[in-house]
Amino acid sequence: MFTQLATIQSNSIINSAVGIEFRCSNHTGVDFNIIMEVGTALDSVPDAISTVANTYFNVGTIRSGGR
Repeated sequence: MFTQLATIQSNSIINSAVGIEFRCSNHTGVDFNIIMEVGTALDSVPDAISTVANTYFNVGTIRSGGR
């Protein structure tokens, strides 16, 4: 069975404890987001996922631990 994963792109996330919470082990398409005024921008990110194409402003932690 093939499961389609959502693409998380071109969002503006402002004033939140966590910008994007990962609850998966493999995901693509987390790019071109603007994340501002958050405690942790990307939380529980699997090690294999690249998230370099996002923009961050006033963020406590950009990326936290993989699974």
